Amino acid sequence: MKLLASAAAAAMMVGVGGGAMAQGISNPAGTMRNFDVANLGPVLTDMGVQWEQRTGPDGQPFIVANINGYFLNIVPAACQGPNNTGCLGAQTFALNEAPAVNQQSINAFNLRYAFLSAGPLPSGFYLSRYDLADYGIARGNVQSSVGSFLAIAAVASQELAGGGQTVSAIGYAEDLAASHLNEASARAIGIEAGVNTGDAHLKEIKAAPEFVKALAASGAAAFNKIENVTKK
Repeated sequence: MKLLASAAAAAMMVGVGGGAMAQGISNPAGTMRNFDVANLGPVLTDMGVQWEQRTGPDGQPFIVANINGYFLNIVPAACQGPNNTGCLGAQTFALNEAPAVNQQSINAFNLRYAFLSAGPLPSGFYLSRYDLADYGIARGNVQSSVGSFLAIAAVASQELAGGGQTVSAIGYAEDLAASHLNEASARAIGIEAGVNTGDAHLKEIKAAPEFVKALAASGAAAFNKIENVTKK
């Protein structure tokens, strides 16, 4: 079985356990104020990640991070200031080209892995994660989030790619599609946090499936290519 080696190697680079991750970045308990590119970029550099700034389909700046050959597209969101600044959220997308990914496999994956959401693309599938920084976020938590994303991305290559094979049906999978799970989670976040940014985050999360399709079609995003993936 061939896994998505670049994602697995990238996960090892930034670490998978919380303690290991914190050792790879200076001042892990220090606070990153928000997800503006001007703040996030230096943290990624400190992690040893190569990155560049690009422009999204609506003109918003975003980051393409290259971690051992695996690409993440990190889009600042819920921006409260002018010119896409004061961004209290971040949508991280991995766009993966892969053969024959079916919706049933995607639904089953979303039920098993709450940390990420998967969705279909015309040429494969995407993985997404939404992070919040209403009151800032610890630098080490940024690294932890990236490391966990990459670890699950390696699993996704095994479970989703080459997916002409059937995954056993889960009777309620269609009713618990990722968009519904995300909406419920975002609503809970808005209530529990008790801050007026809840609606802004919910709007961003609900818009993610359509936004990622526009991002993929824009030509600005970076794709990962998965080939020759088989299942036992």
